[in-house]
Amino acid sequence: MGNLLDNLVKKSLAKCFYTLKAHDHQLTRRYQLISDKAEAAVKAKLLYKWYARYYEEAQKTYVVYKRGLKQKSLTALILNRRKAAVMGKKAERLRKDTMKVKAIQIWIAFTKDA
Repeated sequence: MGNLLDNLVKKSLAKCFYTLKAHDHQLTRRYQLISDKAEAAVKAKLLYKWYARYYEEAQKTYVVYKRGLKQKSLTALILNRRKAAVMGKKAERLRKDTMKVKAIQIWIAFTKDA
């Protein structure tokens, strides 16, 4: 009878041990799932914060780039206007000088004939 009682106690203890082991495995798996979710959430937050900072820096850089481009285009426009004005004055002066030369040539030709 003592042997039967010992076997029964051993089986009962083994069953309890395996039940506890299975429960421990389930708790470990749940803990792992929760920690993985928490880690993924932290990574997502870090990625979002990094992207937010990156986007803000990109916007600031774009504003600086746009301002520089605007200044360059206005400077080029002003320089082109000045160049056109100077070239217009030079062209007018050349036209007047050409007219003077032609007038002198016509006067010389007229005075030779007379």
